[in-house]
Amino acid sequence: MQPFYERKNTDIFVHCFENFSFPPHFHDSLELFVVERGSINITEDGKRVSLHEGELCVLFPGRIHSCDTAGTSNVGYIVIIGSSLFGEYAHMLMHFAPCESVYSLESIHRDCLYALRALKGAQEESLQVQRAYTELFLCRFVSETNFAPAEVASDSLPYRLAEYMSEHFCEHITLESVAKALYTSRYHLSRVFTRTFKMHFNDYLNNLRINKAIRLLADSSATVTSVAYDVGFGNVRTFNRAFKKLRGDSPSSFRSRKNGI
Repeated sequence: MQPFYERKNTDIFVHCFENFSFPPHFHDSLELFVVERGSINITEDGKRVSLHEGELCVLFPGRIHSCDTAGTSNVGYIVIIGSSLFGEYAHMLMHFAPCESVYSLESIHRDCLYALRALKGAQEESLQVQRAYTELFLCRFVSETNFAPAEVASDSLPYRLAEYMSEHFCEHITLESVAKALYTSRYHLSRVFTRTFKMHFNDYLNNLRINKAIRLLADSSATVTSVAYDVGFGNVRTFNRAFKKLRGDSPSSFRSRKNGI
């Protein structure tokens, strides 16, 4: 799995998931990750934790993180809160990180639990209401949590690479062209992939493209061929092969299953 920089254009984004995996990425938002059934593994800046039923993971902005099922099933939801809602907590969120990231829903303050559930349904609420729920959660969370200074080197090559890839992965790019754009050599960039991200360039690129294809197949009526080209594949055969490698089935089968066909 590879990191990429993910941009969200909404103040609050909620994603309900089932059997969820997502490649390493980072963004400037606060992410609240809840498992309602089963379990999931979350890796944040190289530290791996298991999140189980009834637990919450709080991920601060600017941290490379990913999740994978590791062969288990899971159901839950993610609330992603944009920086416009941070209010007076913006500096803390950007420069500190909680010493622990996983919490039992039964152990957090009842105001945090109330705000979390309210945020889950707040996508259509006014900005003022969204900010109120966010600040209620943060007020209680900050007062009961230990923090340490965050070491986030957003100008480092891995972070610059993640941001560049998120903006250009649907285009025709190569290891050489990316290295040139980032003013480094292809050999050095290749070492970043294999040593830091544990993945080769082509696998990295295909993961990004397939994850976008999954969203398009689930949420649009575009044909499989159109989706393949929209996410950057040169032909449908290569798209089908990459999709099956990542998801275990074909794009058509995935869409049929999502639509209950």
